Amino acid sequence: MAVKKKLPGKKHTKRRDADATRARLLEAAMQLFSNLGYEATSTKLIAKKAKVNEALIHRYFESKQGLLVALFHHIKTSEETSALSNPPAASLEEELVQFFRLRNQLAVDREKHMKLILSRAIVDPLLAEQMASRVCGEEKGGMPGLMERMAYWKEKGEISKAAEMETACFGISGYAFMLSFFCQLIFKMPPEEIEDSLKKMAKLLAAGLRNVK
Repeated sequence: MAVKKKLPGKKHTKRRDADATRARLLEAAMQLFSNLGYEATSTKLIAKKAKVNEALIHRYFESKQGLLVALFHHIKTSEETSALSNPPAASLEEELVQFFRLRNQLAVDREKHMKLILSRAIVDPLLAEQMASRVCGEEKGGMPGLMERMAYWKEKGEISKAAEMETACFGISGYAFMLSFFCQLIFKMPPEEIEDSLKKMAKLLAAGLRNVK
């Protein structure tokens, strides 16, 4: 007797459809914000490009502002995924060098989007508050990938058991953002200076984390 395959339920199908719609809206918003600017991009234009009903923007993101917050969340999530995509390096110092280089490349890839998001957050206090609460206020400071990798090195004995990891990861991520965004994209620091700086910082952080008492 042949066994019938269990077909996916309506709830699973609806969830997949909703996820696909969200993804299309985010991609459309990303392109339009970059090409036209935030102010000139309407929810109607975003919906038209994504080929969905405009009402779905309000259902899934509440507003155009909500879409921008979701876009920032998407970028941070992709950074976290990328941080774990490579196998652990040979040492904590090399791991940090690899992490900083990766963040630099991601900043280049997302330059238009990050400049747009941060410039809007500066002039829109409500947007900044939403970004802080929905993204930066998440568990482990929105850095689960980095926390996971640092926990690996703590188990290996390259990080002192006394080290407070959330604080350490906040500092690592903060330096990475400063170097990748401000030094690299805004101040146009020469690549060789950026490389020298990240290597020195990686060495300093590795030694400091190993010797915390």
